[in-house]
Amino acid sequence: MSNKPTRAALYARVSTDDQKHDLQLDALRQVAAQRDWSVTEYLDKASGSGVKLTARDQMMKDVRKGKIEVVVVWRYDRFARSVKDLVEALDTFRTNGVQFVSLQDGADTTTLGGELLFHIMAGIAQFEKQLLSERVRAGLAAARKRGQVLGRPNVAVDVQRALRLHSEGRSWRTVAKVLNVDKTTLRRAIRAIEAETA
Repeated sequence: MSNKPTRAALYARVSTDDQKHDLQLDALRQVAAQRDWSVTEYLDKASGSGVKLTARDQMMKDVRKGKIEVVVVWRYDRFARSVKDLVEALDTFRTNGVQFVSLQDGADTTTLGGELLFHIMAGIAQFEKQLLSERVRAGLAAARKRGQVLGRPNVAVDVQRALRLHSEGRSWRTVAKVLNVDKTTLRRAIRAIEAETA
């Protein structure tokens, strides 16, 4: 069994410049010291949902790179900005084998009882995906009933002109430019004609 300390990420966030991270960090550091964890601290100062959380983004990158074994936060709302955000983050942790501790919320997946949190959140994430998928399918079905044409509009390609230009020695790229169509669209139209005449 390895005596190497667990690599812990301590994440703290305050909303304004005049606020300090001290309250959160003191509690996070105390837990890390009690458990003999090796720590890296990630600190953000941001409030609005549109503001980039630079430190948290870096922490999530380090999670995916396998540099972190446990993420410790003071409270859910200091870490995630919505339930959806929290669920997605916890799913990332679970996928990468990273534990999660939220001190004020009593969540600790390093314990046997705390492991239940991952299962609950994974279930919520799956439920959300199914709901979204059902909403999309229902929306598409309703649009079809109203007679709406779905998908990308078909682009008309003058295939005869394209073949003539190509036979004159022009590349397919040049032909596509002359006809003002995407090269992939042109290729698809040529293949369709070739299949019909084969």
